[in-house]
Amino acid sequence: VTANQDRAAALLPADIDLGIAEQRHPVAEHVNLAACAGAGRAAGTPRIKDRIAARLEHDLAVARRREADDRHFLGLLAHQVGHEQAALEMIDRSLQLAPNNARYLNNRSEVLRAMARPQDAARDLERALALSPNDPDFTSNYGVALYECGDAKRAEAMLRRAIELNPAAPEARLHLSRVLRDDGRIDEALLEAQR
Repeated sequence: VTANQDRAAALLPADIDLGIAEQRHPVAEHVNLAACAGAGRAAGTPRIKDRIAARLEHDLAVARRREADDRHFLGLLAHQVGHEQAALEMIDRSLQLAPNNARYLNNRSEVLRAMARPQDAARDLERALALSPNDPDFTSNYGVALYECGDAKRAEAMLRRAIELNPAAPEARLHLSRVLRDDGRIDEALLEAQR
């Protein structure tokens, strides 16, 4: 178990065991406060103090990014084993640290859909698409969320857009064929399913 995994596991509620010891998660850049402290001994000039302050600011930003990624990772693990509330809490904390992370918003929408909250999922996906408008996965997931909200027309448009962005996207084609089938357009549905 890496130090990163130990730190991440400490963030989990006590009643949830995700088997973190067996998981591997890339370790992000470590905060190098020791180097800054060592430089602080020679901090006699404002220029050196400014360099130390800049390094500390950089290291703090790295630490926040690492914590956000750790919590997001734990949220995904919790979602995979069916602990949706814990997953939502972890991803929410990630978004507090990195509010404009489209990937976090997309994954939060998956948790919300698993919790039968498609309207909330659709709102998160709208935000994700505002940040990354040409992502085919976000677009496809938005189409699915819209369909689950009962908006088949917009769902079809989003799924077609996802296919346009990535013609090899089997999930978007599968979901589009389901939308078409449920709309009674069986021939179109079969054609999409066979592509």
